[in-house]
Amino acid sequence: MKHQFFKKESMERIKNILAQESAGTPVIRLYPGGMFYKAFEYSAYRFCHHVHPYTPRKRYYRVVQREVVSIGFPTSMLERFHLPENPHLADREKGVKEIWLCSLAQSSPEEELKRFITWKQKIPLTPCGRREKGGSTKNVRTTETEGWLFPDK
Repeated sequence: MKHQFFKKESMERIKNILAQESAGTPVIRLYPGGMFYKAFEYSAYRFCHHVHPYTPRKRYYRVVQREVVSIGFPTSMLERFHLPENPHLADREKGVKEIWLCSLAQSSPEEELKRFITWKQKIPLTPCGRREKGGSTKNVRTTETEGWLFPDK
C-alpha cells in the first residue's frame, strides 16, 4: 500500500512540473531528487544550451500521455557550472532551484518553441519496458504514434 502512495505522488509531481514548463519564461527549474537535480522539458533544453551540454533522455509518461525530455546531474555539480551572464538563482519550495537567465528574456517565445520542438524531435525515445519473471521485456512503448514494439523471442 505504501508503494502505491509514492507512485501516485510521483504522478502528480510530474503533472505539476510539466504545467510550470513553458516557452518564453527565461528560467531553468531544477527539481531535487535525493542527491540529484532533474530538469524537464524547456528547463532541460535551456540547461543543455546555456549551461552544460548534458545528454537528455526522452521517455513516454502514461500519466500525461506524452513524451517528456529530462536531464539529471548530482547536486554537487551545480556550483561547478559556468552559468550564463547575469543569472539570478532563487530557492523555491521543496528544494526547487530556479536559474533566471537575463539573456533569454530577449528571445521570442515563438522562436524558442520552434527550437525546442526541433531539439526534442532529435532525441531518441528511451524505451520503458515491462518486465516478466526472468527479466525479459514483455512490450516496449516506442513513441506516441508508433504503438508497441514486440521484441524478437
